[in-house]
Amino acid sequence: MFPGFALDDFDPYLPERATSNVYNRQRLAVKEKLLEIARAAADAVRTADPDLEPAASDHAPTLRNGKRVESQWSFFWRGPERRAGIAEVIEGSRGVAELLADPPPWRRHAVLAATVAPDGFAVALRISAQALVDAANLRALLADPDHRDRLLAALHALPEPFAFVVPGDEPVPAPAVTPTTLEAFLAAFSEAGTAWFEVRRTWPKPEAAAAGSSLLRSAAEDLGRLAPLYGAAAWTPENDHVGFDELLERVRLERTHEEEEHDGAQRAFSEKRAESQAAARERMDRMFADRPLEGTRGGTREIPLPSLPAWAPVGRRRREEPAEPPAAGPPASPPPAEARAGDDERPTHERPATAQRPRPAPEPPRPSDRKPPAASGPRHPAHPASSSRPVLPAPPPAAEGAATGGLAPGSLVRFREGPLRGRVGTLFEITPRGEARVMLGLFTTRVPADQLVEVRRRRAQSP
Repeated sequence: MFPGFALDDFDPYLPERATSNVYNRQRLAVKEKLLEIARAAADAVRTADPDLEPAASDHAPTLRNGKRVESQWSFFWRGPERRAGIAEVIEGSRGVAELLADPPPWRRHAVLAATVAPDGFAVALRISAQALVDAANLRALLADPDHRDRLLAALHALPEPFAFVVPGDEPVPAPAVTPTTLEAFLAAFSEAGTAWFEVRRTWPKPEAAAAGSSLLRSAAEDLGRLAPLYGAAAWTPENDHVGFDELLERVRLERTHEEEEHDGAQRAFSEKRAESQAAARERMDRMFADRPLEGTRGGTREIPLPSLPAWAPVGRRRREEPAEPPAAGPPASPPPAEARAGDDERPTHERPATAQRPRPAPEPPRPSDRKPPAASGPRHPAHPASSSRPVLPAPPPAAEGAATGGLAPGSLVRFREGPLRGRVGTLFEITPRGEARVMLGLFTTRVPADQLVEVRRRRAQSP
């Protein structure tokens, strides 16, 4: 049920509150009341023009209303198909700057509106000068005496509370409008102006609040009375004074021509870009073909790692050292039976992979590696010295270059193992734990130093 308007329903539209979002909830409640009035008047309005449908303006500050809500509207305007045709004509006859400053959609069409403003409530027929098609149709109608008389008859059929608004002058009661009044209005209703063709009935704020729920019936009846005037003033296919169909056809032809020119320019640009890219690829191929060998990655060679010392683990030494072909000569003498028996007693997983390869003879200990005899005395059974195995000499301390394979920070290195195998990078540092930090452009990775091999560039030989 329509509750009517309260006095504070008009305050959110005051100039000092029009830009604030604080009052959006209160403005939304007013919007719902106005839509209820529009729904009550729908049957009477559609009797005059079945194509009309209800809508409402924004209740919050948006780009469409310039971030200001100075009034709240519920209105009837033409259906979506006619709106689309009018929008096509408007967009085809205006520049980009004008389209960016486009007014809200409800100002581009003739509307039957119920509005709430800070000073009160009103129902009206409104046609803005920015509604290009409706405004042009109205000017052509007022310039023709026969059609102007039809508009005057619709104005005189309205009751006394309705008034015709002349820009810059006092409103004139609708029954008292004369041809002279319309001529004065036509002079002020310029194409580039912001004037309105407006016939309205207003309720001041105290009267609108005092009317309560009865305002619903009165406003719906008044919107029904304005519907015949809408049919006489607004553009419709039956009230066409601007040759809208021809105008729409001309706009579509111009747009088709512009689209064809745009497509041609796009094709020319694409062909020119393809030619430029082909020329760039050709120059790149020629540059690489003329590039000397020493300036490419193919002009590099690998520097083998130095041989590992004799005390290094056998598994690592066999992994790091390249396989050597067997030396020519008489076959090596088989190991003694005792050694073979010892090998057979070892588990399978501990046997070396190359069983046929002769084992190198152990080197005699150097004088510096010999240990002084241990002091005589009882030994603990669990002590290693009490074992029957011979005591091996301790390995000498490795030199820094041998532990890192001769690599130094700043060297150009190549990965021999792992997912980066074959990639070349720059050695940044080697940690005491044997990890190398390698830079690949902006990418840095850490790998064991034994996975790297130094790379040096070949020097061009002088003729």
